[in-house]
This record gives sequence, structure tokens and C-alpha cells, in this order.
Amino acid sequence: MMKIVVAAKERLYHFFSAYAPQSGCSDQAKEEFWSLLDEKTAEVPPGDVIIVAGELNGHVGAAKDGYSCYGGFECGSCNADDFVLVNDRDRSIVTDAKIMPYETVAPQHRPLVCTFKITPPRVQQVERCGAARLRWWRMKEKEAAAISRVQLPTVTTVDETWKKATDAIRQAARSELGTTKPGRRKVDNLTWLWTDDVKAKIREKKSLYHGMEFIFCIAMSILQQARIDLLQLDMEGMLKDCKAACM
Repeated sequence: MMKIVVAAKERLYHFFSAYAPQSGCSDQAKEEFWSLLDEKTAEVPPGDVIIVAGELNGHVGAAKDGYSCYGGFECGSCNADDFVLVNDRDRSIVTDAKIMPYETVAPQHRPLVCTFKITPPRVQQVERCGAARLRWWRMKEKEAAAISRVQLPTVTTVDETWKKATDAIRQAARSELGTTKPGRRKVDNLTWLWTDDVKAKIREKKSLYHGMEFIFCIAMSILQQARIDLLQLDMEGMLKDCKAACM
């Protein structure tokens, strides 16, 4: 027996692939198999879907046809061996079930194909920023202004003085450096890499790009004008030829 769990939008789908003991096996082997299948399916939460597929060596049909136990749900005259079982509650997920009549995978076995409609899981939301944070990375640019705003408290006890000092530093940083806006899409800007040299290189790259774009536009306009001039010359030559032919 093998089990596969598929995570869908609202619930889990538990697929059991089973191979029941054949008629020649002992009653103990049959009892152990069905006990194991019953135990594993009972462990599935009530809200999940159970799908059992495999060779169960049972019989389902409209009549007994010589067998003491049968399903009685009129699935043809008599179906044996291979089954796909689902709860009556979950019949809506089954869209098709068929046998390939001209394909044989093993003696007395033809491929049983069952199609299910499963809603895929939701796409995970884009990670968002959490609570507002102080913009400490601006400290290099506004260090003097931020420090000048700090008003250290009078020293009393260690804990009280430390708490008042940290509150004063945070308040000065909040007013001078600012805070992030919570709820926005989280982007790792790699602030440690954003140095003055990198900024200068990026600025130079943008200026060169805009310069090349301007040169490209001028070149295209010159080329377009040259094509127009060539067409005019061709038209003038054709008109001269036409006049000469008419005369």
C-alpha cells in the first residue's frame, strides 16, 4: 500500500494505492490488508478527500454472478480487480472514469483512467513589510542633525537612565531619519552595497544611456531624410523617362 497527499486550495487529497491479496492467499493476509486500509483511511481528517485506487480483488455489479459478496450498484454486469473509490460526498470531483479496451498492461488488466477536478492552491501573497522601522541607513547622510536632536536624560538609576536614553535616541532618529511605511512590498535593497562609488557609476551609466539615445534618434532622423531624398530622386528620374517616352 502506498499513500500520496496532494495539497489543494481548501483541503488535502489523500490518494491510496493498494493491491489486495488474491483469492489464493490466506484469510489472515486478507484480514491484515483490510485492517491496514481501514486504519489508514480512518486517520484522515473528516474534511479531507479520500481516494482509493488499485486492485482490490473485489466484484461490483448488478447481480452476484456466483459471488457471495458484491457491491450491488449496477456498474455493468460484473467488474473485477481494479477500482477507484471515493466518498459519495466527493463525487463531484470525478469528471470521468474509463477503461482502455485495446490496451493491456498485464494479464486480465486493462488501464483504468479516472479524471479528477482539483482546485490548485492559492498563490502565496507577496511578502510585505512588517511594522514601521527606523531608517538607520540614512545615518551617514544626516548624522550631525540626528545627534543634535538627542537630549540625554539626567542620570538616576541604571535601568531608568538606559530606558530614557534609548527612548530619546529613537525619538530623535524618528524625527530626523524617518520610518518605513508598513504594508508595502518587501524589497531587499542591499543598503550596505549602495555606496557613493556605486551611485556615481549608476549616474554615469544613465547619462551615457540618455546620450546614446539622443544620438540614435538623430541618426534615425538623418537616415529617414536620406531615404526620402533617394525616393524623390527616383521619382524625378521616372518622370523624366516618362516625358521622353511621350515625346
